[in-house]
Amino acid sequence: MPNDQFPLSGPPPAEVPLPNAPLVKVIVQVKFPQLLKISDGKDLSEFQELIREDYPFLEPKEVDNQTIEIGPGGPKVQTSRSVIWGFQDETRNWNVSLAPDFVALETTSYSSRDDILTRLSKIISAVEDIYNPRIVTRLGMRYIDQIKDEAHDRLASFIRSDVMGIFGVTDLDRLRHGITEASFIADEGTLLMRCAHLAPQTTFDPNIVRPIAQKSWILDLDLSNQSNQNFRSADIVENVQRFSERLYATFRWLVTPDFLKYYGGEV
Repeated sequence: MPNDQFPLSGPPPAEVPLPNAPLVKVIVQVKFPQLLKISDGKDLSEFQELIREDYPFLEPKEVDNQTIEIGPGGPKVQTSRSVIWGFQDETRNWNVSLAPDFVALETTSYSSRDDILTRLSKIISAVEDIYNPRIVTRLGMRYIDQIKDEAHDRLASFIRSDVMGIFGVTDLDRLRHGITEASFIADEGTLLMRCAHLAPQTTFDPNIVRPIAQKSWILDLDLSNQSNQNFRSADIVENVQRFSERLYATFRWLVTPDFLKYYGGEV
């Protein structure tokens, strides 16, 4: 079984590659003060040229933004529209989002830490070269696993019993849905852990996990830091590497050797 000490500090364990890992999405987001020239599309062609070899498809998306203003007549909701510039690779499994106040890298086809850090380095360097945001206001990384089919039936032997909580003492065939959430202070920032049991054709967030035909169990690990830092690509990538190591250490603490073996790990 994993070590009993929850790994909020210290080095991560040696990686055990999982050829059949149940990862459904990995997201890295870097937020910065709003830049109007991104809203206007200024210099977008230069940014596109720096990443177009890897992400040839441009798909802008308009989104609604709501703010609440308090005035003499009471609160008023103000709605505005902005554009998120989306770039996708040829497989449509990797997506870069550039907004006036953030850049994000998202994938449904995660293969390794080195791969995502290499991709991230190119994207952050392009943002720094073209837009020079100067300040990072929030840095976050998120891993979402979805356990289904036979693995779902074996959850009790795959996940630590103390983490399973109510899920571990309930007949899952009778459980419709359930979500538990906990927030911790890690060396790198705030670690948010969500565990969710989803009924068929349901989700806790359609932008993160699409509904599927069978019941499933979600492990959602989200690490972020909201302290202001200088926007330097090398420092950002180094911090994301530390984030990924902390998230992996947490993941390894949560799962059992049976889980690793089931998904192809050699332990």
